[in-house]
Amino acid sequence: MPLVAGVELTPFARASMAGDMASSLTHFGPDGLPFINADYTLTLSRLPDGPYLGLASLTHSSHAGVATGTAVVVDQTGPIGTATATALANPGFDPPRGLVS
Repeated sequence: MPLVAGVELTPFARASMAGDMASSLTHFGPDGLPFINADYTLTLSRLPDGPYLGLASLTHSSHAGVATGTAVVVDQTGPIGTATATALANPGFDPPRGLVS
């Protein structure tokens, strides 16, 4: 989906938007989403090839209300980098299950 109507996303913009999903992906669990995104870092070894990107959760650790999680970012040919998210406790947030898969 474009950020600005009528303007095609660049490969870098698509990767940046995908990286923003790392927090929700790595911090989601059986109790919903108990952390709120504070920041994320995206590292890329190359720009994405093609319009489709995916993320796979690699790590999640938390202590005293602070969490960090890492996800691998992939395109149609394989891994292109990682997204690391830091988050703060936000107990009780449980998005509708139809919105998060």
